[in-house]
Amino acid sequence: MAFDKEQIRSLVDRTLKEYNLHSIVAVELVLGTMAQESRMGYYLRQVPVGTFKMDVHGLGSTQVEMNTFNTLQTKFGVEYGFADRKFEELEYDLKFAILICRLRYYLSPEPLPGLKVEALANYWRRIYNTRPNLELETEFKNNYIRYAT
Repeated sequence: MAFDKEQIRSLVDRTLKEYNLHSIVAVELVLGTMAQESRMGYYLRQVPVGTFKMDVHGLGSTQVEMNTFNTLQTKFGVEYGFADRKFEELEYDLKFAILICRLRYYLSPEPLPGLKVEALANYWRRIYNTRPNLELETEFKNNYIRYAT
């Protein structure tokens, strides 16, 4: 079961305001990321596919990977109060996962995209996902419409 759209939208909005990372686009980008990465909270742990199970996997509603978490913790941990937090907490702490997701985008020197779903999808693929698979943008758009709007 996925999170209720209005409740999760409210939590994202309040969390980003609390950390002074809020904008309308930032809210939609985090919601779109949650829709794409975890089907809006349905999956909280990335399931390894194939023969080899990866030690580095995504956790939480935004499926943050350990290397990304470590980078963000080093750069922003003291400023945003998570210097001593553990990667595993992303699986069950929604507010923490929202913050880490937003900081992943904040780290990019590129400005946030426009509000159109196509712009959000392209930005997500290039900044958050980083795989060159353009089909993922279509998947993001569909998941954003299904789970976040």
